[in-house]
Amino acid sequence: CGEPAAVGLPKTNCKKPARELWYFSRNSSQCKSIKHNDCSKTNTFPTENTCIKKCVMKEKRREKLPPLCRQRPKKGLCKALFSRWYFSGNGRCKLYQGCYHGGFNTYSQCKNKCGGPPTWPKPKPRPNPKVKNTAE
Repeated sequence: CGEPAAVGLPKTNCKKPARELWYFSRNSSQCKSIKHNDCSKTNTFPTENTCIKKCVMKEKRREKLPPLCRQRPKKGLCKALFSRWYFSGNGRCKLYQGCYHGGFNTYSQCKNKCGGPPTWPKPKPRPNPKVKNTAE
């Protein structure tokens, strides 16, 4: 949930006519209407009720969480790779690897404090080792 790209500005290469859609404004924590062509289908909803169910209710649940559960990892430069758990915006404990010093040491700590099922990071593809031709 958040503001759609180019709020109020229809995409020039989109052939759909602009119509009333709804988006969640993080600044006001409310759903607002917008004339949008909906070509990107990002962060817009067909009705105010849909927006409220998807975003406002989610935001209210998030506000009730302890402060540590509302923290997000911040990327930065470091010489080490830390594995830490944090509570994501979609209600899950996620593993983060990088310079993040906040969050939780274990999934259990995150789950006990914030709730939610785990989300594992997608593995990065490894380069295939070159296969040597052993046939002579």
